[in-house]
Amino acid sequence: MKLNFGFLIYGAAFLTAAMFTACSDDDDDQVLPGYTITTVSFDKVPESMIAVDEYGSNYYSSYDGEQVKSGYMARIGETDTYVQFPVNYLWQEWVPGNPWMYEFYNGGFVVSDFTNMTGADYKNQCSVYNQSGGHNDANFIVANGYSVANGSSVSYDKCAKIYLTDKTGYQVVASDPDQPVSGEAHYGTFNSVWVCNTTYSYLAMKDGNGIAHALKDDNGWFKVVFVA
Repeated sequence: MKLNFGFLIYGAAFLTAAMFTACSDDDDDQVLPGYTITTVSFDKVPESMIAVDEYGSNYYSSYDGEQVKSGYMARIGETDTYVQFPVNYLWQEWVPGNPWMYEFYNGGFVVSDFTNMTGADYKNQCSVYNQSGGHNDANFIVANGYSVANGSSVSYDKCAKIYLTDKTGYQVVASDPDQPVSGEAHYGTFNSVWVCNTTYSYLAMKDGNGIAHALKDDNGWFKVVFVA
């Protein structure tokens, strides 16, 4: 998976306008005056942040070891802006006492390098349906989450969220449960992103499973939506 970011710098500030397009070769990117293009890849992610198995066990509180919480952060070029790929910190409605916790099932990102192209259930949720892994290197990011419609309003609490922030990143505010995470927002333009299905989602859409019908059976389709 690859993400390209463009930044127009005004002193210490960044001007933003969000747009997602198909990726092109880096040499073909048109760079406007004042902009710089930075490619964010995942080839240098610390081993401790990569999924230990195809389920991503180390991204859950039940893991018998060090849980990954704040997610991977990458610096954007030589700027003071970082891109953060966290796991959501949310109120656990199904856990006794309803604590606030990091849990990948509540949405977020896992860094992975698994390419199991046959496992068709959630235990293989961190495998990409691609023999070589990510776009330019073996590592990639798995996004998980969903939105909930309630009448005319939509909640994105459990969607996977990418933060542009400073080097501190978005951190837990333990004293304020109404604002569980807080950070300094920075701004930039998403120029392009490479997207591929996980094996679990691909096989579920292709063949169906105990929860979903195969898309071909219902003339279905799959849509990826980015919300700024």
